[in-house]
Amino acid sequence: MRHYTTHNVSFLFSISALCCSLILSGMNESNLFIPVTELYNQINQDSHDSIEEQEYLDGTISYELAKEDDIPDLIAIMDNYSQDDRNKLLVLPEPFRTQSLASAIEKKRIFVARDTRLDTEQNIVSFVKVFVIKNDEEKNRILGDELRIIPTATHEAPDLIECGYYKANYNENQELDEVYDFSNDIGKTKMRFSPRRSARLFDTHDRQTILYLGSAYTIAKKGSITYRGHGISTILEKKALKRIHGDILTDIREKDSTDIIMLYGLVEANKETLLHARDFMATMQYIRASLKLENFNLNSQAKLDYYMYRAYKPAFTVTENQELQILPDDHADTKPGYGCLLRSSLYDYRKKNPRRTR
Repeated sequence: MRHYTTHNVSFLFSISALCCSLILSGMNESNLFIPVTELYNQINQDSHDSIEEQEYLDGTISYELAKEDDIPDLIAIMDNYSQDDRNKLLVLPEPFRTQSLASAIEKKRIFVARDTRLDTEQNIVSFVKVFVIKNDEEKNRILGDELRIIPTATHEAPDLIECGYYKANYNENQELDEVYDFSNDIGKTKMRFSPRRSARLFDTHDRQTILYLGSAYTIAKKGSITYRGHGISTILEKKALKRIHGDILTDIREKDSTDIIMLYGLVEANKETLLHARDFMATMQYIRASLKLENFNLNSQAKLDYYMYRAYKPAFTVTENQELQILPDDHADTKPGYGCLLRSSLYDYRKKNPRRTR
């Protein structure tokens, strides 16, 4: 049985895995990506706070970082999850739910979509958690206890269910804003592997920049207004990833990273979704182009390796000592799912890592 204190619990599974991005004022969904030199200049010249404080509108929906004042609205949404939602989403009992939300908002990890037509105190219609993992303890907990990708004291042998790669049909030499629709052509290729080797197919090391996404949810409706099926969560996903471009580039520079990785969880019903691969690959186009402007001598691969491990949407109980306890995998409220990893390699491993050319 595993016990977690409040700070050790984060949101994980989602109805659809989502991220968000930084969009310049006046841009719409059909033109989400801006020329890389303009994006690069914005990332490296604007202050961190000035970027975060901006709000971006798409019709009547605004997308922004969550604030402390949003906690009651977010809690109310979670309290009203349907049973089907609860079967797919990680739901913490109180007071851990409020404490976890407050911590994530303070760290600027929660993003929300608001309907500006609604009451200002209850206008959140979608939210997501996305960030660059900086702490080794947090990285190992997410990779081990949550996603079951690396061995832990209680789960010594990760169970690799599927691996392979996603590849897009596009020319890296084209202008990036001309090839955004490459995501429609993305293809998935499964690779054969030996179960005896499965635990060794992915290894962590210090020169990796790792992103995490989870806690994604869009409400079905408020009054007569419906929100699912209108692309709100998809736009929020794109906005989150673009919003953390600066954090990604900083982490790559600090670590001299060789790989960029995105971690997330999926429930069984969403196993075949391509959303995460599409948006991560689009993000990597800009990250790679920005690095090339700094004379990084990168490879020309236009693909993502993927790994899917058996994991579970956990259920919890609170002990007499007010500790949060994760219930066993075979508990009725624990649902099978997948711990997922996407990896984009910056260099060709068949050659000596050239790093920067200057």
